[in-house]
Amino acid sequence: RIPPPLKGRPESALQPTVQKHCSWTMAGIEYYQPEPSPMVAQPEGWKMDDTFFDPDLHLQIEPPTMVKDLNFQNVPFPYSTEEASKKRGFAYSAPFRVLSDEGVRAARAAVDNNVAAYNDIGKGNQRASFFVRGLGYTSRFMRDFTYDPSVTQLLSDIARDQLGVHTMTMSVGHTNVGQVATGRPVDKW
Repeated sequence: RIPPPLKGRPESALQPTVQKHCSWTMAGIEYYQPEPSPMVAQPEGWKMDDTFFDPDLHLQIEPPTMVKDLNFQNVPFPYSTEEASKKRGFAYSAPFRVLSDEGVRAARAAVDNNVAAYNDIGKGNQRASFFVRGLGYTSRFMRDFTYDPSVTQLLSDIARDQLGVHTMTMSVGHTNVGQVATGRPVDKW
């Protein structure tokens, strides 16, 4: 189902989403699962905002130049043909850019607006000083950014494995927030 056009909504956002799938083999058995689609149902009292994600405006993908494998060896990215053929073995990447300046502004606005509007979204605990959950229910921008196939493909390419979006909408757009002068880490992990 394609939502009705809204003033200022980019034409690219009107295209239907193609259903993709993930597959993997474990213990010699091939598994297949459709990738999740964005949740349509909302928790009671929560409303989806109308800030749309436009990949042409909000993305500025600048892939990492290096990743670490599980042997903690530097591996140049994009991978050589030989490296790309290896499955898994990814530890972490160098920092890299995904959002444009406008995308960063929209993401920060989504976090700030939703923390102000919903008491249940912004929280902290023993492990993380402050985090925001539930943006997949309340921020169209964060939900559509999370489900953008170019972002998922980039992360899959880096990981050398097919990745998919978390199936629990509450975790879509999960954001850890650093708080200056608290003396607490953003996340102890």
